[in-house]
Amino acid sequence: RKLGAVLELNLYPGVNAYFESYGKGEWDIAIGQRTPLTADRADFVVDILLTDYWFLAAPGREFVNASQVDRPGVKIGAGLNSFSDQFLSKALKSAQLVRGSNAIDALRNGQLDVYASSAGNVEAAAKKLPGAKIVPGAFTSERTMVVIPKGRSAAAQSRVIEITNEAKKTGVVRKALEQTGVTGVRPAP
Repeated sequence: RKLGAVLELNLYPGVNAYFESYGKGEWDIAIGQRTPLTADRADFVVDILLTDYWFLAAPGREFVNASQVDRPGVKIGAGLNSFSDQFLSKALKSAQLVRGSNAIDALRNGQLDVYASSAGNVEAAAKKLPGAKIVPGAFTSERTMVVIPKGRSAAAQSRVIEITNEAKKTGVVRKALEQTGVTGVRPAP
């Protein structure tokens, strides 16, 4: 409404389809994360959310906190090309990263020791797997930003920043998060 435009939502079935949309002219404004797969394909103009990323330990596995997970012999599951995958592939020193497995089955069958994902995904997975425990503490937090296609004018970027900052300042973002009931997500400062 503030931009004087009609809202038309483009929904993507998964993270890979969304990443592939960058640079194809399928959207004018997006909400997304700056990752190695997207960083040079759009302009990330202003932070809007911070999302915590947690580990879910398989039944029978226990870790004092998130900093104790990266050790030899530990297998960590993450969705292929997910933020967890991209972050952990660079951050892990000792644990093994296993990409793209069905986390619930792999945790249940002992193929994974922990599953790494956003707090909301981990909480949902924990409800489906009796005996699994959420490891205390976030292993990282992700900045979700308002994104526009490369090459838009400085005036367009400034207007998007202004509207987003107003939404954060007036509580619109906080209220939207409260209405969704999402876990581990908060408005960016």
